[in-house]
Amino acid sequence: MTAATADHNPYLAARHVHNERYLSLSTSIRNWQLVAGGLLLANVGLAGGLVLVTNKQQIAPYIVEVDAAGTAAAIRELRAEAVHDPLILSALLKHWITQIRTISSDEELTRRQMNTAYHMYLSSAQNYLTAYYTENTLASLQQRGRTFPVNVTLTPLSPQSWWARCKDQQLARDGSEKALTAGQALIAIALLLLHSYDGQQHPPVGEGIVCT
Repeated sequence: MTAATADHNPYLAARHVHNERYLSLSTSIRNWQLVAGGLLLANVGLAGGLVLVTNKQQIAPYIVEVDAAGTAAAIRELRAEAVHDPLILSALLKHWITQIRTISSDEELTRRQMNTAYHMYLSSAQNYLTAYYTENTLASLQQRGRTFPVNVTLTPLSPQSWWARCKDQQLARDGSEKALTAGQALIAIALLLLHSYDGQQHPPVGEGIVCT
């Protein structure tokens, strides 16, 4: 049968139209199935990535610099720094001075702060501190009035030495200022590797600062 005969044969023409119609429908169904499968795989990948990111969630603090007018001037991410960074050392020393020099009306709190600061001393400095607080008991210091260090300033002289200045503000029972005494000291520090002590050998877990 020639092509001309097939074109003029109504039965063959009807079969051609039928085949074209259902072939087009099958092709469309197949295309939509591929699209749906691709979307399903993408959703599974996104869900897995979301679970992975959630399990590794991290909090990144930011430093906001504020000018005199109270407007945010600069914003930068706060990254972890080594303990021997001057800013870290200054913050640790200020915290240490505040703990060791503060005499509040709460005896338990004062004793706890002093014990925390005491463990930042080496043995030679601990002996000096023990002798001082043996002669000047905590009860006698509290009777003089509450004391808080103010205007603490620290100046690095070398990697191991800092010059500290502060004023001890002594308050009366009514909260008024009773006395304001200025003081200064040379602080020698040492950086030690910290280990975990459980009877086994472990590598250092970090660095700590002690005052000598």
